Amino acid sequence: MASPPNKTTNDDGIAAATDSSVGFALQELIACWTQAHEAMARGDLQSVTTLLDQADAQMAAAGNGNNDTPGEATLRKRAVTSYGLLQHAMKSGLDGLNKEIKHANHGKRALRGYVNAAGNHPSRLLNSV
Repeated sequence: MASPPNKTTNDDGIAAATDSSVGFALQELIACWTQAHEAMARGDLQSVTTLLDQADAQMAAAGNGNNDTPGEATLRKRAVTSYGLLQHAMKSGLDGLNKEIKHANHGKRALRGYVNAAGNHPSRLLNSV
């Protein structure tokens, strides 16, 4: 009985790009950036940091895409999409933090105005609170 032929395509019909170091690196980037996006959604910033460090280690092996095979080109597009989603999540998180900081500063100024209007010294107010 003959051995089954080697699988040269994945379920999407894309040539198996993991035969190359570039394809492997691209798959690692996709995995790292996708998992980092999920960790952002959970608020697990330590995992995000670890995953981004792992992705950085794969960047050199992924190369610039000038000599990609069709399978590697498809993986590179998926990697770009994964990175874009992560970048959007990070920007949204930073925008949210900036908004919270602005609210805190506004509250601080409002309290300072309240203290000054009441004629109390700020240190006495803070000690009594």
